Amino acid sequence: MHRFWLGAALLFVLSFGLEDTTAPPPIWTYDKPQEWGDYCQDKAAFQSPIFINSSTPVAAHPHLHPVLLTTNCRFHTDTTTVLQESNYRTVEVRLPTNASTGPVCSLFDQNSRELYPFVRFHFHVGPEHGVEGVSADAELHAVFQQSSGKTLVVAVRLRSSKSSSNTIVNFFRATLAAPLPQGGGSSTKLLPSSIGLDDVFPLSDGSYVTYEGSLTTPPCTDKVRWIVFTAVQSIPPSALSELRDALKSYMPRTFAKFGNARAHQPPLGRPVFKFADPTSTTTNRWIMTQEDEDHLKSSIPFTDIVSLDRSFFARHAFGLCIVILVLATIGLFIRLREQPVEVGVSDAAREAATYGTMET
Repeated sequence: MHRFWLGAALLFVLSFGLEDTTAPPPIWTYDKPQEWGDYCQDKAAFQSPIFINSSTPVAAHPHLHPVLLTTNCRFHTDTTTVLQESNYRTVEVRLPTNASTGPVCSLFDQNSRELYPFVRFHFHVGPEHGVEGVSADAELHAVFQQSSGKTLVVAVRLRSSKSSSNTIVNFFRATLAAPLPQGGGSSTKLLPSSIGLDDVFPLSDGSYVTYEGSLTTPPCTDKVRWIVFTAVQSIPPSALSELRDALKSYMPRTFAKFGNARAHQPPLGRPVFKFADPTSTTTNRWIMTQEDEDHLKSSIPFTDIVSLDRSFFARHAFGLCIVILVLATIGLFIRLREQPVEVGVSDAAREAATYGTMET
């Protein structure tokens, strides 16, 4: 009987406490953005993306600094597995975070002196952010997130180019290697060549604008810090074509006309600041030195250095805690039920039965 109730309790908790990984995608589409209000958390909050033009109140900020990545944002061939995932709206790419070993690929925001672990990057076609006078075909979003949930997104606008550098060709050949996963699916591949997250950042001009916005898909979570490079990065035409074909298969009815890019959102008077990069270089402009990184990590809490692990235990932590609590309660209840109750026995008699009669 005890086993029956134990099994029933376990099934109950698993039904309600754990994430349903087989659930269908959310019912929202790019052709009906007016219906997103049913899914977005706060329609009145500052939203993204925005369009940067002559009427946007962009202020030069004297104390902004270049973007910096930690040294372990380089990933090596034949030892790194790339995870490609489809959420029915885009292709997400994840690189190993090695959360169990401590420090991981992270972005150091020199402006706020905060470290943001890398989570994933994904793509939008056409571009979401607009920069006046600078056209683009797509946009890459590199998402960084602290353990508290505080989020920073780096946006890199992409333009199809047959003259892409070998570094860029290798980056997209590795991260968008065909075949891309079908809708709702995933695939893993070994890196065919070593790459770095910094490979996709513009080398010639590190200027960017930064502002407070939101995620660009439901639930449109606000208070997201955005860094949008104003220069475009090239993407090989074959990689862009592969990406478009995959997205078209995910959204066959709407992609050709609407793509997977959200419309520009009103600025609502929010401050937008610009960092004007005074230098240009061709190597390692985005990577911290090992000495600086060691000094940084010694002064930042470990919880802000480790990455958010998307393993089973991380994704189901709440449900597992409930399971453990229920099982512990059931175990205690069973022990109390099975413990014999002695009625009418004096303390002296119970002590004698336990320890024996002592002779004096």
